[in-house]
Amino acid sequence: MAVKLYVGDAGGIARQVKKLYVGDASGVAREVKTLYVGDGGGVARKVFDASGSAPAGRLPAGYTEVEYVQNGTSGTTSRMPYIQMPAKSTATKFSLKFSSGQTSSTSSTTVYAVYGYGQKSGTSIYREGICVCSGKVRFRHQTSFTNLADYVAGSNYEIELDSTAKTITTNGTTISKTVGTYWRSSMNRLFGEQQNNLNDESQAKQTKVYSLKMWDTNGNLVLDFVPCIDPSGAIGMYDAVGEKFYGNSNTSTSSYNIFIAGPAVS
Repeated sequence: MAVKLYVGDAGGIARQVKKLYVGDASGVAREVKTLYVGDGGGVARKVFDASGSAPAGRLPAGYTEVEYVQNGTSGTTSRMPYIQMPAKSTATKFSLKFSSGQTSSTSSTTVYAVYGYGQKSGTSIYREGICVCSGKVRFRHQTSFTNLADYVAGSNYEIELDSTAKTITTNGTTISKTVGTYWRSSMNRLFGEQQNNLNDESQAKQTKVYSLKMWDTNGNLVLDFVPCIDPSGAIGMYDAVGEKFYGNSNTSTSSYNIFIAGPAVS
């Protein structure tokens, strides 16, 4: 099977290689149509093919990779699909790429969650994650808000949290910010916010998630969510690192409680 090749930079952002050239000492470069990489035992695996079909080994047989997974249109949180996140205790870096059709309120008290959790303990409320609020895309850490970008419905946002460097990068722009590691716990939800002893916020509806990744301190991927359809037809995310499918965690029978798959990746 032909495969795609991605090349990443020091910030962990990978981009697809459309054409590959190899040059000699005289400076003459020739296009490579197919590239194999071998190990010490003489076994070679194809890592690039100019025909560019789906990556070999990225998903198991029977799965269909899609461009994104989208949640529904209901304004009622209990009717909306979400994915309960697995704990990744060694993760120190997080990246989420998404867009949303949610209309942002101008009120600072109306918050639409994309990822995270909230916890009320006594009179104190702590939250963690990414949301849309007051016309901004925001990161929330404990009791503070950090504005990351102006929010425009339908625009793409790629947000990277780095707990070691203490930075947040949004669409290539980096700011200094302590982000903690609460985002890596199993209390978090993708497509919303798990609320413990709370019931005061909504999910950002019509949200498309294109990717979610986590890395450890050595730069190794510990989670790589690939939008897909599993062999039974369920829509969700396949963790290419943990080799596990994560579908809708909401058991509501509402007709709104469904994920929508984007176009298949060709």
